[in-house]
Amino acid sequence: MILIIGCGFLGQYILKELLEHTDEPIVATYRENKNEVVFDEKRITWLQFDVTKEADISALKRICGEETLTVFYLASCHNIDFVFRNPQVAYQVNVSAVEAFLKEFPNVKTLIYASTDCVYGEGAGRDGGFQETDATNPINVYGHQKAEAEQRVLQSGFHVARLPYMLGPSLSEKKTFYDRIVADLKHARPVQMVDGLERSVLSYRQVARILVRLAFEKEVPRIMNIAGDKAYTKYEMGCCIATRNGFENTQITKMLPQDAEALFADRRAETTVMDNRLLKRILKIDHLEWECPG
Repeated sequence: MILIIGCGFLGQYILKELLEHTDEPIVATYRENKNEVVFDEKRITWLQFDVTKEADISALKRICGEETLTVFYLASCHNIDFVFRNPQVAYQVNVSAVEAFLKEFPNVKTLIYASTDCVYGEGAGRDGGFQETDATNPINVYGHQKAEAEQRVLQSGFHVARLPYMLGPSLSEKKTFYDRIVADLKHARPVQMVDGLERSVLSYRQVARILVRLAFEKEVPRIMNIAGDKAYTKYEMGCCIATRNGFENTQITKMLPQDAEALFADRRAETTVMDNRLLKRILKIDHLEWECPG
């Protein structure tokens, strides 16, 4: 049995990949954004689920029974500023719930935990991107919580995937950042994006395909960066989206990093570029570029 904890934007794409490439029954949990209309498949069991509630954990245990589980653990409180302002609430989701899940579900065979590049901290001035063997040194509360959750997962013998910034269209009614940019471009509204804060980037579809493949590989490192070959600033992402969708780049306007800082409650790294050479060796590929949707 396959279990997706937190079937949001990325979970939708993982679900799509699983339906196309596996025959196993799937349990997909969601908080608010149920995708049953999009994925009307009999082998999917949907469960409205809060990772912090004991009653919901019990309900999930009843559904899974004694089945051996392959788990994609995606649930997270990932808004950096919300986490900063509500650290205890976020900790319950980002750390305590992960620890509780690992204790309550001993029949897990494979688990991939969705972490973040934020665990690395500031990468400005480095010679090359962060590698999996580098020490974590988060500079914000969110990064600290995810690094702590990683340790819980690794101590249990499972896998951590450090994910890049992801862009792409939603597969359900709730819209992604990408969808909002495209909508603004279509309505000739200017789109202001930060010309800084460089990050590794891939599409939701690319990340989903990689994670599904890794879940069924026999030899996978405990920690792996999921990242493209090239890093982008938010402004560069916007220009790519505009070009790919047939709009003028002039609709994308620059915001200076120092002006963006005034909008943030917690710190952001100037760059969190990740090295992807280990991933490419595992996947047996030479190149991995962001597939900007259009």
